[in-house]
Amino acid sequence: MEDAKLVVANVADFGVKLNVEEEVEVVAGKDGKTVKVTLEENAIASLNKRQDVYFELEGANIVKDTLKVTEGAEGILTQETEKDEVTGLTLDTAKLSDTKANKVVFEFEVEGKASQTGDVVLVASSRNFEKDIELKVGTVKEAVKVEAEAMTVKVGLKGQKGGKVVITETEAEMLPRGKEIVVEVAKDKANGIHVVDAKVEAKDVQIKNVKVEDGKVKFVIDRTSNELGTITITETDVEVTTDRTVPEGEFDLTIGGSAISKHADDVITVKDFLVVGTPNTEDNNASNGLKKGTGIFKVGERKYTINGETKEMDAAPYISKANRVMV
Repeated sequence: MEDAKLVVANVADFGVKLNVEEEVEVVAGKDGKTVKVTLEENAIASLNKRQDVYFELEGANIVKDTLKVTEGAEGILTQETEKDEVTGLTLDTAKLSDTKANKVVFEFEVEGKASQTGDVVLVASSRNFEKDIELKVGTVKEAVKVEAEAMTVKVGLKGQKGGKVVITETEAEMLPRGKEIVVEVAKDKANGIHVVDAKVEAKDVQIKNVKVEDGKVKFVIDRTSNELGTITITETDVEVTTDRTVPEGEFDLTIGGSAISKHADDVITVKDFLVVGTPNTEDNNASNGLKKGTGIFKVGERKYTINGETKEMDAAPYISKANRVMV
Protein backbone atom coordinates (compact mmCIF):
# COMPACT_ATOMS: atom_id res chain seq x y z
CA MET A 1 0.00 0.00 0.00
CA GLU A 2 1.03 3.62 -0.49
CA ASP A 3 2.13 5.78 2.41
CA ALA A 4 -0.71 7.75 4.00
CA LYS A 5 -0.72 10.86 6.22
CA LEU A 6 -3.48 11.25 8.78
CA VAL A 7 -4.14 14.45 10.80
CA VAL A 8 -4.62 13.34 14.39
CA ALA A 9 -4.27 16.70 16.16
CA ASN A 10 -3.67 20.42 15.76
CA VAL A 11 -1.06 22.19 17.89
CA ALA A 12 -1.66 25.85 18.65
CA ASP A 13 -0.44 28.45 21.14
CA PHE A 14 -2.77 29.57 23.87
CA GLY A 15 -4.27 32.99 23.24
CA VAL A 16 -7.07 34.76 21.42
CA LYS A 17 -7.55 36.65 18.17
CA LEU A 18 -9.61 39.82 17.89
CA ASN A 19 -10.76 40.97 14.45
CA VAL A 20 -13.18 43.47 12.94
CA GLU A 21 -15.13 42.56 9.81
CA GLU A 22 -14.82 46.06 8.32
CA GLU A 23 -13.63 49.38 9.69
CA VAL A 24 -16.24 52.17 9.67
CA GLU A 25 -16.05 55.94 9.23
CA VAL A 26 -18.48 58.07 11.22
CA VAL A 27 -19.02 61.83 11.23
CA ALA A 28 -18.70 63.64 14.56
CA GLY A 29 -22.09 64.44 16.06
CA LYS A 30 -24.04 62.55 13.39
CA ASP A 31 -25.62 59.07 13.13
CA GLY A 32 -23.45 56.10 14.04
CA LYS A 33 -22.49 52.96 12.12
CA THR A 34 -22.39 49.28 13.09
CA VAL A 35 -19.13 47.38 13.57
CA LYS A 36 -18.87 43.57 13.74
CA VAL A 37 -16.14 42.09 15.96
CA THR A 38 -14.94 38.49 16.39
CA LEU A 39 -13.09 37.15 19.42
CA GLU A 40 -11.72 33.63 18.90
CA GLU A 41 -9.59 31.28 20.99
CA ASN A 42 -6.49 29.87 19.34
CA ALA A 43 -6.87 26.63 21.31
CA ILE A 44 -9.31 25.03 23.71
CA ALA A 45 -9.26 26.68 27.17
CA SER A 46 -7.15 29.62 26.06
CA LEU A 47 -9.43 31.76 28.21
CA ASN A 48 -9.64 31.02 31.93
CA LYS A 49 -13.31 30.71 32.81
CA ARG A 50 -12.75 32.62 36.06
CA GLN A 51 -11.26 35.71 34.43
CA ASP A 52 -13.72 37.83 32.42
CA VAL A 53 -12.77 39.94 29.41
CA TYR A 54 -13.57 43.67 29.43
CA PHE A 55 -13.93 45.88 26.36
CA GLU A 56 -13.63 49.67 26.21
CA LEU A 57 -14.00 51.91 23.16
CA GLU A 58 -11.54 54.80 22.77
CA GLY A 59 -12.09 57.74 20.43
CA ALA A 60 -15.86 57.27 20.09
CA ASN A 61 -18.92 55.97 21.93
CA ILE A 62 -20.94 52.76 21.88
CA VAL A 63 -24.60 53.57 21.29
CA LYS A 64 -26.71 52.29 24.16
CA ASP A 65 -28.77 49.11 23.59
CA THR A 66 -27.22 48.35 20.17
CA LEU A 67 -25.10 45.42 21.39
CA LYS A 68 -26.00 42.15 19.65
CA VAL A 69 -24.28 38.74 19.91
CA THR A 70 -24.61 36.83 16.63
CA GLU A 71 -22.48 33.83 17.65
CA GLY A 72 -21.90 32.66 21.21
CA ALA A 73 -23.81 31.63 24.32
CA GLU A 74 -26.87 33.61 25.33
CA GLY A 75 -25.99 36.43 27.73
CA ILE A 76 -22.25 35.94 27.30
CA LEU A 77 -21.72 39.64 26.56
CA THR A 78 -23.34 42.55 28.44
CA GLN A 79 -23.03 46.34 28.33
CA GLU A 80 -22.03 48.48 31.31
CA THR A 81 -23.68 51.92 31.56
CA GLU A 82 -23.29 55.07 33.62
CA LYS A 83 -25.58 58.09 33.30
CA ASP A 84 -27.17 56.61 30.17
CA GLU A 85 -23.78 56.17 28.45
CA VAL A 86 -22.12 52.84 27.70
CA THR A 87 -18.81 52.68 29.58
CA GLY A 88 -17.80 49.22 28.34
CA LEU A 89 -18.69 45.61 27.57
CA THR A 90 -18.08 42.51 29.70
CA LEU A 91 -17.54 38.99 28.34
CA ASP A 92 -18.63 36.36 30.89
CA THR A 93 -16.01 33.63 30.42
CA ALA A 94 -17.98 31.25 32.65
CA LYS A 95 -20.35 30.78 29.70
CA LEU A 96 -17.58 29.52 27.39
CA SER A 97 -17.44 25.89 26.21
CA ASP A 98 -14.89 23.47 27.70
CA THR A 99 -14.87 21.16 24.67
CA LYS A 100 -13.95 23.44 21.79
CA ALA A 101 -12.09 26.60 20.89
CA ASN A 102 -14.68 29.30 21.48
CA LYS A 103 -15.71 31.93 18.97
CA VAL A 104 -17.82 34.94 19.93
CA VAL A 105 -19.13 37.30 17.26
CA PHE A 106 -20.81 40.52 18.33
CA GLU A 107 -21.76 43.88 16.87
CA PHE A 108 -22.60 47.35 18.17
CA GLU A 109 -23.17 50.85 16.84
CA VAL A 110 -20.39 53.45 17.05
CA GLU A 111 -20.88 57.22 17.06
CA GLY A 112 -18.54 60.15 17.62
CA LYS A 113 -19.29 63.23 19.69
CA ALA A 114 -19.05 66.70 18.13
CA SER A 115 -15.54 67.28 19.46
CA GLN A 116 -14.14 63.81 18.70
CA THR A 117 -11.90 63.03 15.74
CA GLY A 118 -9.36 60.35 14.83
CA ASP A 119 -9.04 56.59 15.26
CA VAL A 120 -11.63 54.50 17.08
CA VAL A 121 -9.98 51.65 19.01
CA LEU A 122 -11.56 48.73 20.86
CA VAL A 123 -9.41 47.71 23.84
CA ALA A 124 -9.81 44.21 25.36
CA SER A 125 -8.34 43.65 28.82
CA SER A 126 -8.29 40.60 31.08
CA ARG A 127 -6.06 38.74 33.51
CA ASN A 128 -6.07 36.12 30.75
CA PHE A 129 -3.88 38.39 28.63
CA GLU A 130 -0.22 39.31 29.09
CA LYS A 131 -1.15 42.78 27.79
CA ASP A 132 -4.26 44.53 26.49
CA ILE A 133 -5.38 43.78 22.95
CA GLU A 134 -6.08 46.87 20.82
CA LEU A 135 -8.15 46.72 17.65
CA LYS A 136 -8.86 49.68 15.36
CA VAL A 137 -12.52 49.49 14.33
CA GLY A 138 -12.92 52.82 12.53
CA THR A 139 -12.37 56.58 12.47
CA VAL A 140 -14.30 59.71 13.38
CA LYS A 141 -14.05 62.69 11.01
CA GLU A 142 -15.00 66.27 11.77
CA ALA A 143 -18.24 67.70 10.44
CA VAL A 144 -16.97 71.26 10.91
CA LYS A 145 -13.75 73.02 11.83
CA VAL A 146 -13.84 75.93 14.27
CA GLU A 147 -11.34 78.79 14.38
CA ALA A 148 -11.59 81.57 16.93
CA GLU A 149 -9.88 84.83 17.88
CA ALA A 150 -10.06 85.39 21.62
CA MET A 151 -11.29 88.66 23.14
CA THR A 152 -10.33 90.42 26.35
CA VAL A 153 -12.82 92.42 28.42
CA LYS A 154 -12.79 94.46 31.62
CA VAL A 155 -14.91 93.66 34.64
CA GLY A 156 -18.09 95.70 35.04
CA LEU A 157 -18.27 97.40 31.62
CA LYS A 158 -21.02 97.18 28.98
CA GLY A 159 -20.85 96.99 25.19
CA GLN A 160 -17.30 95.70 24.85
CA LYS A 161 -16.57 94.45 21.32
CA GLY A 162 -14.13 91.95 19.92
CA GLY A 163 -13.57 88.31 19.12
CA LYS A 164 -14.27 86.26 16.04
CA VAL A 165 -15.57 82.73 15.42
CA VAL A 166 -15.40 80.93 12.04
CA ILE A 167 -17.29 77.65 11.49
CA THR A 168 -16.29 75.82 8.28
CA GLU A 169 -17.72 72.56 6.93
CA THR A 170 -15.29 69.75 6.11
CA GLU A 171 -17.61 68.61 3.30
CA ALA A 172 -20.68 70.00 1.57
CA GLU A 173 -24.02 69.61 3.37
CA MET A 174 -22.46 68.80 6.74
CA LEU A 175 -24.76 71.44 8.26
CA PRO A 176 -28.29 70.14 7.59
CA ARG A 177 -31.22 72.32 6.60
CA GLY A 178 -33.66 73.27 9.33
CA LYS A 179 -31.21 72.56 12.15
CA GLU A 180 -30.01 75.17 14.66
CA ILE A 181 -26.59 76.35 15.82
CA VAL A 182 -26.18 77.82 19.31
CA VAL A 183 -23.05 79.75 20.32
CA GLU A 184 -22.52 80.56 23.98
CA VAL A 185 -19.75 82.14 26.06
CA ALA A 186 -18.91 80.85 29.50
CA LYS A 187 -21.52 78.09 29.48
CA ASP A 188 -22.62 77.23 33.06
CA LYS A 189 -19.71 79.15 34.60
CA ALA A 190 -20.38 82.89 34.89
CA ASN A 191 -23.88 84.35 34.98
CA GLY A 192 -22.43 87.86 34.76
CA ILE A 193 -21.21 87.39 31.16
CA HIS A 194 -23.82 87.96 28.47
CA VAL A 195 -23.61 88.28 24.68
CA VAL A 196 -25.94 91.17 23.79
CA ASP A 197 -25.31 91.47 20.05
CA ALA A 198 -23.48 89.68 17.24
CA LYS A 199 -23.01 89.92 13.47
CA VAL A 200 -23.37 86.58 11.66
CA GLU A 201 -22.32 86.14 8.01
CA ALA A 202 -22.67 82.98 5.88
CA LYS A 203 -20.93 81.89 2.68
CA ASP A 204 -22.14 79.02 0.40
CA VAL A 205 -24.78 78.19 3.00
CA GLN A 206 -27.85 80.20 3.90
CA ILE A 207 -29.00 80.95 7.46
CA LYS A 208 -32.09 82.53 8.95
CA ASN A 209 -33.65 83.58 12.26
CA VAL A 210 -30.44 85.08 13.63
CA LYS A 211 -31.07 86.23 17.20
CA VAL A 212 -29.35 86.82 20.50
CA GLU A 213 -31.27 85.71 23.57
CA ASP A 214 -30.35 84.54 27.06
CA GLY A 215 -26.72 85.38 26.29
CA LYS A 216 -26.61 82.99 23.32
CA VAL A 217 -26.25 83.57 19.57
CA LYS A 218 -28.73 81.38 17.68
CA PHE A 219 -29.50 80.84 13.99
CA VAL A 220 -30.99 78.19 11.72
CA ILE A 221 -29.54 76.61 8.54
CA ASP A 222 -31.96 77.63 5.75
CA ARG A 223 -30.16 76.04 2.79
CA THR A 224 -27.35 73.49 2.67
CA SER A 225 -24.04 74.19 0.93
CA ASN A 226 -22.91 73.19 -2.55
CA GLU A 227 -19.22 73.12 -1.63
CA LEU A 228 -17.94 74.13 1.80
CA GLY A 229 -20.18 76.37 3.86
CA THR A 230 -18.59 78.99 6.14
CA ILE A 231 -20.28 80.89 8.96
CA THR A 232 -18.50 83.83 10.61
CA ILE A 233 -19.53 85.49 13.85
CA THR A 234 -17.93 88.91 14.37
CA GLU A 235 -18.30 92.08 16.43
CA THR A 236 -19.55 90.21 19.44
CA ASP A 237 -20.67 92.49 22.27
CA VAL A 238 -20.14 91.09 25.74
CA GLU A 239 -21.80 92.77 28.72
CA VAL A 240 -20.66 92.08 32.24
CA THR A 241 -23.86 92.80 34.14
CA THR A 242 -22.72 92.09 37.70
CA ASP A 243 -20.56 94.72 39.39
CA ARG A 244 -17.12 93.12 39.63
CA THR A 245 -18.49 89.75 40.69
CA VAL A 246 -17.38 88.00 37.51
CA PRO A 247 -14.12 86.17 38.32
CA GLU A 248 -11.02 87.21 36.42
CA GLY A 249 -9.50 84.59 34.14
CA GLU A 250 -10.33 82.66 30.97
CA PHE A 251 -13.72 81.36 29.86
CA ASP A 252 -14.60 78.89 27.11
CA LEU A 253 -16.93 79.29 24.14
CA THR A 254 -19.23 76.45 23.12
CA ILE A 255 -20.83 75.70 19.74
CA GLY A 256 -23.76 73.32 19.82
CA GLY A 257 -27.30 72.85 18.62
CA SER A 258 -29.01 70.26 16.44
CA ALA A 259 -26.90 71.24 13.38
CA ILE A 260 -23.71 70.32 15.28
CA SER A 261 -24.84 67.16 17.07
CA LYS A 262 -27.85 64.89 17.42
CA HIS A 263 -27.44 65.13 21.22
CA ALA A 264 -28.60 68.29 22.98
CA ASP A 265 -25.72 68.43 25.47
CA ASP A 266 -22.99 67.66 22.91
CA VAL A 267 -20.93 70.75 21.97
CA ILE A 268 -17.63 71.84 20.44
CA THR A 269 -15.58 73.79 23.00
CA VAL A 270 -13.16 76.62 22.20
CA LYS A 271 -10.86 76.96 25.20
CA ASP A 272 -10.07 80.38 26.71
CA PHE A 273 -12.10 82.36 24.17
CA LEU A 274 -12.92 85.15 26.65
CA VAL A 275 -10.33 86.68 28.99
CA VAL A 276 -11.71 88.75 31.85
CA GLY A 277 -9.11 91.22 33.14
CA THR A 278 -7.58 94.59 32.25
CA PRO A 279 -6.01 94.40 28.78
CA ASN A 280 -4.58 97.93 28.56
CA THR A 281 -2.02 97.83 31.40
CA GLU A 282 1.61 98.47 30.52
CA ASP A 283 2.93 95.92 32.98
CA ASN A 284 1.08 92.69 32.19
CA ASN A 285 2.82 90.36 34.63
CA ALA A 286 -0.23 88.66 36.08
CA SER A 287 -1.83 85.79 34.18
CA ASN A 288 -5.25 87.49 34.44
CA GLY A 289 -3.98 90.71 32.82
CA LEU A 290 -4.04 92.89 35.97
CA LYS A 291 -1.11 95.06 37.00
CA LYS A 292 0.54 94.05 40.30
CA GLY A 293 1.69 96.60 42.84
CA THR A 294 1.36 98.13 46.31
CA GLY A 295 -0.32 101.42 47.23
CA ILE A 296 -0.17 103.18 50.63
CA PHE A 297 -2.78 105.81 51.56
CA LYS A 298 -3.11 107.72 54.87
CA VAL A 299 -6.31 109.30 56.15
CA GLY A 300 -6.05 113.09 56.01
CA GLU A 301 -3.01 113.18 53.70
CA ARG A 302 -3.12 113.97 49.96
CA LYS A 303 0.25 112.36 49.34
CA TYR A 304 0.40 108.59 48.75
CA THR A 305 2.90 106.06 47.41
CA ILE A 306 2.64 103.51 44.59
CA ASN A 307 5.42 100.91 44.60
CA GLY A 308 7.51 103.32 46.70
CA GLU A 309 6.94 106.34 44.41
CA THR A 310 5.35 109.35 46.11
CA LYS A 311 2.39 110.96 44.34
CA GLU A 312 -0.32 113.48 45.20
CA MET A 313 -4.07 113.42 44.59
CA ASP A 314 -6.77 116.12 44.59
CA ALA A 315 -8.44 115.15 47.88
CA ALA A 316 -7.18 113.45 50.99
CA PRO A 317 -8.71 110.13 52.14
CA TYR A 318 -11.26 110.57 54.94
CA ILE A 319 -13.53 108.49 57.18
CA SER A 320 -17.21 108.81 56.29
CA LYS A 321 -20.18 108.80 58.65
CA ALA A 322 -20.73 105.17 57.71
CA ASN A 323 -17.31 104.46 59.19
CA ARG A 324 -15.71 103.73 55.82
CA VAL A 325 -12.38 105.02 54.54
CA MET A 326 -13.07 106.93 51.31
CA VAL A 327 -10.14 107.30 48.88
